[in-house]
Parts: sequence; structure tokens; C-alpha cells
Amino acid sequence: MNCITISNPFLRLGLNSTNSTKFFINANIRFCKLASLNSTNSHGIHVKLPIKKTNCFSHINSKRHFTFSKITNENLKESNLKLENSNHQKQKEGVPQVIYTGPLAKVSKLLKYTSIASIAGVIVSSPLFFLVNSPLPTIARFGLLTITGTMMISSLFIVNWAFSSYINSIRLLNDSAPEDIDKNSLLLIEKIDFWGRKMVVVVRLNTLSPIENVPMRTWIASANTVLSDEEENLILSSLKSGKISRKFVAGRFNDQYYAHVDTFTTPLLNKIKHVL
Repeated sequence: MNCITISNPFLRLGLNSTNSTKFFINANIRFCKLASLNSTNSHGIHVKLPIKKTNCFSHINSKRHFTFSKITNENLKESNLKLENSNHQKQKEGVPQVIYTGPLAKVSKLLKYTSIASIAGVIVSSPLFFLVNSPLPTIARFGLLTITGTMMISSLFIVNWAFSSYINSIRLLNDSAPEDIDKNSLLLIEKIDFWGRKMVVVVRLNTLSPIENVPMRTWIASANTVLSDEEENLILSSLKSGKISRKFVAGRFNDQYYAHVDTFTTPLLNKIKHVL
């Protein structure tokens, strides 16, 4: 009986030639290493064992593991198209189109409410300054209460000065295309009053003039906004149909407004800035 020399290390472990071709592939390695296993008999015959190539990434489902591929330009175009269609639908229904929203609209309301609440808190708690037993004399208590109230009132007036002219939003009345905007176009400007309530001011473009070197101010009204009966009825019906407000006021002489002009990037806002 001839003795066969086994050169394959798998055969030395007691495995046959078929099992010796099995090997493990690490799935974390990007490129799988393939090796051919050879065995040679005692007569010098070279035997080449077949190896089956395996794709180590075949078990990965790209649609399952890479969900971000679903976000495509077609989805963005579809969402923009839906937004434009909704704006056109609102315009057909007579609802004024929002063309600008102030980035600090919510902040201005919050500061207004906070200032008013602080003053109300001082007024309500003022009797406690005199009812609480303390070695502090009455004159000192009265002085402390006066200083606290003065600081709260001054903060309210500062907030009111800063945000009384702040524009929360701008709407267009009927005009929806840049080429339709001219000096006679009407802007529906939404602001907040002294008590933080929403108010709508109707301003004609030809009454506004830019202000330079004045903080928190962009435009000033050089004249009163005069509206015809037809325009007033149209504005009221538009505000009610859009559930915006039940009333409005016309812009008055020397009224000041503040908007973030650097954010005017849309064609409508650029046309308004060009007209002004």
C-alpha cells in the first residue's frame, strides 16, 4: 500500500477533500479573500479542488438598510408643487397670500406677554410688601416696591418700542405675480399692539419710504393710506374668508415698520423691495 503525503492542512485534521474546501468568509471585510486548496498524491499528481465564489454582501438588502435613498429630487419637486397648488387654491378662494413671515414673530409675542405678566405680578403682590412681618421700615419697603415697579414698566416700554413696528407677516391682496405689483398695490401687514394682540394694518406701497441708520426700523409711512369702499369691502371679505382677522386699520402717517429685508429672496419680495 502506497503511502500518500498530505500537503493540505485541512486533510491533516482528518477532513476529506470535499470538506477541506469549505472556509469561512468574514462579512465585515469588503473584499473577500479567495484561496485555492491543492492536494498532491504520492505519484506527483496535482489535484486542483474547485472553489465556489461567494459574494459576502449578497445578504444585505440595500433598500432596507439605506432608507435615505428614498429621498430624491422628485419628492422635493412634488412637495413644492403641492405647496404651489395650495397657494393658488387659496388665492382663488379670495384668501390673501402670505409672502413674508418674520423670524422673530413668536419671540416678540412672548416678550410682550412676559413684560405684561411681570407688571401684573408686581401689582398683585404689592400688598405683601407691607403685610409680611419684617424689621424693614415702611419707607424702605415702599422704595423697594417703587424701584421694582419702575424697572418692570421700563422693560415693557422698551419691548413695546422694539417690537411695535415689527412685522409678523405680510400678505398680498389679489396680486400674486411679481409683474402685477406696483406702487398702488396693497399690503396686509400683521403686527401686535401694546397688549400683544394681533392687528392687521393695510398699507399702500406708494406711502412707504425706506429708513436709514435707525435701529429696528425699515420703512416709514410718508402719508395716510386712503382706501375706497370697494377696497374696504374686498379686504374685509378676504380677512374673514381666510379667518385672519375681523377688522383692520389703514396705515397712518409716520407709522414705522420693521422687516428683515435681507431675507427678501422670493420674486414677490424682491419686486416689493425694488418698488420701494
